[in-house]
Amino acid sequence: MTKKTKSNMYDWVGMRWNPLGGACPHHCVYCSTNFCRWTRDNPKYKGEPRIIESEMQRKLIDTEGKPIFVCAQNDLFSSTIPFDTVARILMRLHDFPKSQFILQTKNPGKYQTYMELFPPNTIFGTTIETNRQTIAFSEAPLPSTRAMFMGQLKHIFENELDTIIETFVTIEPIMDFDIDKFLDLIDEAEPNFINIGADSKYFKLPEPKWKDVEELMMSIRGRGIEIREKSNLERLKK
Repeated sequence: MTKKTKSNMYDWVGMRWNPLGGACPHHCVYCSTNFCRWTRDNPKYKGEPRIIESEMQRKLIDTEGKPIFVCAQNDLFSSTIPFDTVARILMRLHDFPKSQFILQTKNPGKYQTYMELFPPNTIFGTTIETNRQTIAFSEAPLPSTRAMFMGQLKHIFENELDTIIETFVTIEPIMDFDIDKFLDLIDEAEPNFINIGADSKYFKLPEPKWKDVEELMMSIRGRGIEIREKSNLERLKK
């Protein structure tokens, strides 16, 4: 099943909640936080990691019943965020048991640190743009490391907590890849669904040919994994 969005945002996501201030240490060259009109040069996303107290007072209820994206403009699980900061933000989610929450990080190994603090209505995600090294574009953990920890997370929840969780991988911005190796990472991560999108800001990233993207998506669907395709992929078809 392919679900196309009408914009470059996730149409299945509702409210964005951004209680974490400070600069993200991953320094991804294509980071939307550095270029969106409401975040560009915003002091909220500069300096040391910190909680934005005014955000902590918000009611985390989406009027359309869609999942709430927690820390959509920052990475709550990056290595520089203090344990107490993460724990306080996660505990706030428990005040809204009827809401569903989305977490996404490029450092999914840190999910395991907070196993006992996640509310039951959480969807866990990571970004994997390619199977190749991304050190020229980001200081985040390598894609292979992210895939490994996502797969581990599912098994820890199932085997140690007797809980089935929903997970996803976001392939955006999709970069040139080696299809067999990329599919190996997807198999290892075991996502329930995958978001796929292209570079929206024209950073001249190494991008795949459309025929390769089509082959990748066909192989993913063949594994029974839902694809949520974003409209900015249209550019790669030209």
